[in-house]
Amino acid sequence: MIFDEFHSALRGRRQDVKAIFSFLRRIARVHDISPVLVGEIAIYDAVHDTDEMGSRFDTIPIPRWAYDEEFATLLDSLEASLPLAEASDLSREPLVKILHDLSEG
Repeated sequence: MIFDEFHSALRGRRQDVKAIFSFLRRIARVHDISPVLVGEIAIYDAVHDTDEMGSRFDTIPIPRWAYDEEFATLLDSLEASLPLAEASDLSREPLVKILHDLSEG
């Protein structure tokens, strides 16, 4: 199960953050679901605040997309998986450049 922008969940009260980590442990143990936490470096700090949580997660940095043909291919695949009545042409200039700049890769 992927939790994107997980760093936003860490901005709450300390007891709420503890409850969130308790939930993650429970879904892993009871339901055999592996959580994937995606977001800013604050996630690493929060997870490694205790040895118990730190031992449960592998840290894998994900590089940003370069402004290249692979990025345009990604946009094409996203557009193909979410067909609209009219094509968005996400991978055509200048839209591809705008999307890359706004997303910061």
